[in-house]
Amino acid sequence: MMNFEFTNHALQQAYRAGTLPLIGKGSFALVFELDKQRVLKVTSDPANAALLSSQARSLKPSPAFPVVFDDHGVVARCNEHLYRAYVMERLYWPRSVRACRVIEIATEARQKYDVEARSAVVDAAYLRELALRPNLGLRAELLALACMVEAEGWLVDGFGRGNLLERADGQVCLSDPLYSLVPLMRRERVPALL
Repeated sequence: MMNFEFTNHALQQAYRAGTLPLIGKGSFALVFELDKQRVLKVTSDPANAALLSSQARSLKPSPAFPVVFDDHGVVARCNEHLYRAYVMERLYWPRSVRACRVIEIATEARQKYDVEARSAVVDAAYLRELALRPNLGLRAELLALACMVEAEGWLVDGFGRGNLLERADGQVCLSDPLYSLVPLMRRERVPALL
């Protein structure tokens, strides 16, 4: 992300002034601290953008996904890739027994499937199997993700650290479970899902 730049003037000024500290970085996303309860997530991944936009628009957002307070739309670019920004709740690395158990179960179930296949069909089957596992408490969300994967051709990024986080109270949160092989490009739509 060498050529990353904000196209939103206020964010650009805050970033340059150092009042928008970078606290997380992924393959397709940057996370900036706004305060102790909120972060600004900037992503170029269409799968993540669709999930977060859906949470922002929903009158009854799923508690299994991050609470999104505001969808700022496209605010940055890097080469030809566009970045959408979301003000969302601050999440934490998994520490609770429940979160660690979900990661363990998801990792175990994933071993049955060819991760290297990069196939939406394979990943949707994995999500459906995972949804049937007892005691995860994520059945509806995992089935919805399976449908998203099939409909859009997205892939499962896994449920390890960074993709499965938790709230301050220990509640499990699927933060960034899917990805697209193609980042957001100029004039691309963000699908309305969930």
